[in-house]
Amino acid sequence: MVDNLTKKLSCGIVFVNSKSQVLMLHPMDQRHWDIPKGTKNTEETESEAAIRETREETGIVVDPSALLDLSWFEYNKYKDLWLFITKMPDIELDQLYCTSFFTNEDGKEGPEADSFELVDLSEFEERACYSMQRIFRDGGLKRDIEDFVADNFKSSSNHE
Repeated sequence: MVDNLTKKLSCGIVFVNSKSQVLMLHPMDQRHWDIPKGTKNTEETESEAAIRETREETGIVVDPSALLDLSWFEYNKYKDLWLFITKMPDIELDQLYCTSFFTNEDGKEGPEADSFELVDLSEFEERACYSMQRIFRDGGLKRDIEDFVADNFKSSSNHE
């Protein structure tokens, strides 16, 4: 059994656009998709870790003042998750790149993320791993994303 003192903390950023689409990346050799996130180093704050991991996994440089802190989520028995949310930058998906590499069980080296997509909120849960599905469905992440879209992408047609 893993206790809270030995659990790692993974920090990430949920990027959302005005169409309620979330940036997801495909981790090499995995069936699921994920958001940019990774393990916090001891000397980093949660936001610094999330920004670093995002830069490594997507090439996106994030202004810390653009982040809204969604806080801590219980993720799985080995790690917890600290999430932030922000607007998707005006960037084409083919401009995203991963500079973080690893070697799989077969000795094949490759980028942590090998593909990127903007995924409709209605498809997020089915693409994510089980732990992320649970946070999305039961932990309030879906509501957080919906609230962020409502607060940050108000339709200009409402002013008529």
